[in-house]
Amino acid sequence: MIFTMDGKIRYSEVGEDKKLTVTSLVNYLQDSVMLHSEHVGEGMKSLGARNEGWFLTAWQIDIDEVPTVYDDVKVHTSPYDFKGGFGFRNFWMENAAGERMVAANSCWIFMDLDKMSPKKITEEAMEPYLPMIPAIEMEYLPRKIKVSADCQPLQPVKVTSDLLDTNHHVNNCQYIDVAMKVLELSRMPRRIRAEYKKAAVLDEVFHPFYKEENGNYIVDLQDGNGTTFAVVTFEYNIGE
Repeated sequence: MIFTMDGKIRYSEVGEDKKLTVTSLVNYLQDSVMLHSEHVGEGMKSLGARNEGWFLTAWQIDIDEVPTVYDDVKVHTSPYDFKGGFGFRNFWMENAAGERMVAANSCWIFMDLDKMSPKKITEEAMEPYLPMIPAIEMEYLPRKIKVSADCQPLQPVKVTSDLLDTNHHVNNCQYIDVAMKVLELSRMPRRIRAEYKKAAVLDEVFHPFYKEENGNYIVDLQDGNGTTFAVVTFEYNIGE
């Protein structure tokens, strides 16, 4: 089942170049999956009543063209596979002419919220999203991101309340935003990848470590003991 969310790029969603920002782009994708879940009756209220939830474990977002302020866009999303406790979902953004601007792949894990542990996806949770469509055409990279041992430290960042979502954890988008800010990047990359390993909560501290290679960046957001919260990459030179 494909769910479509119509949008118009707002002034508050663009940077000084009048182009959609990285944070706004990721929010479009996040909002579309949340609306899809609500649309099929599997939103926060229904899942919460069963003490179940979906947690994002990985993003791959490939950007071919960046929308400009007041552009009309459509964001499409659909799951394409369920395996054990994992769900896999595509996203793609189109312009007013129906041309694809962004393609994304994501991996989600189904959770028992009482035990805070993964569980096998139930028929009740799966059925509303059927029938599934095949995975869209794009380059599919591994969800795990390798981190070099020679990354360099950056200034720590404390988790404040504005970074949290309804689960009282740092929102998935915010790890990407923090990584952009500690690198002082503003330009939209060609590809964003994120691997989520540990949920950060209020007053914890991100200790970022980064490496730059051929104009591409990797950021390992760790706690103070060397455990990774999330790894984020920004690729400006694909294949170089």
